[in-house]
Amino acid sequence: MATDVNVGYYDKHASEFIEATVDARVDALYARFRALIPAGGDILDLGCGSGRDSRYFASEGYRVVAADPSEAMCEYARAYAQVEVRQLGAQELSYDCEFDGVWACSSLLHVPETEMALALQRVWRALRPGGVLYASWKYGRGKCVRGERTFTDMDEESLRSVLAQVPGLQAVSIWVTEDVRPDRSDRWLNALTRKVASFEYSTK
Repeated sequence: MATDVNVGYYDKHASEFIEATVDARVDALYARFRALIPAGGDILDLGCGSGRDSRYFASEGYRVVAADPSEAMCEYARAYAQVEVRQLGAQELSYDCEFDGVWACSSLLHVPETEMALALQRVWRALRPGGVLYASWKYGRGKCVRGERTFTDMDEESLRSVLAQVPGLQAVSIWVTEDVRPDRSDRWLNALTRKVASFEYSTK
């Protein structure tokens, strides 16, 4: 999911990143996602960071598996969320029809633009037929370097261009939100997409 420079950043700055994000309230996003997946279903928290969202979904009765490429984040998430956590990124996913929902909140934004379609194809494979992906990116267009990290910013047009390369995922809703943290002015592109089962990808 993240390039080496980003993984290194999160390993090095895990404590400060967790402090800045673990209490962020994303209740409205939870509600939109949960409305599209079965109660008590299986969720993959992709790019779990602190484990904030894994902990929430587990507390609501979902069966949760979390994944993050940062070793430091995985260690914290295991302790905080008390769920299974695997150290891997989106491009490394090998699940096959195992989840009703994939939650990728502020995580696919570190996937290089040239690898975004591959990452989404792997998410498609991980979902059960009819399963739903929630994902979010910083609003913009193309590669951006912020401090020590690299990002792929997305707007509505660029996201639809990527989704055109992944016909097995169909857009349910695409919308823009403001950052929930009061000290941030970022805008976010949010997307809910649903798996249709009539396509097959080679992800080897």
